[in-house]
Amino acid sequence: VDFFSALLTLRVLSVNDRPFFTLAPSLTVNEDIYTAAPYRSSAILSGVSTGAANEGSQSLAFSLVLVDGASDLLVSAAIEESGGVWRLVFQTVSQKSGHVTYTVTA
Repeated sequence: VDFFSALLTLRVLSVNDRPFFTLAPSLTVNEDIYTAAPYRSSAILSGVSTGAANEGSQSLAFSLVLVDGASDLLVSAAIEESGGVWRLVFQTVSQKSGHVTYTVTA
């Protein structure tokens, strides 16, 4: 019996593993306290990681997308890192109250 054989090469390529984090469930502040200067929360994110160990040199940036609530409640909102602590930084509009819900993406 005759046989025919050939070589097969299989390559497994690395991919950009997704970052991960745990987000604090909610934050409540009183009206009109943070209109003059931005409020910096305590840690709003924990367990922040760029993904797999081989991606540790990558930097992270977070985006906030409004999904529910009053779009005119805040002057600005962002997530910033300082000294390894990730905080929500925002400034409220005078005489406004209500709620906002954001999707946070890294």
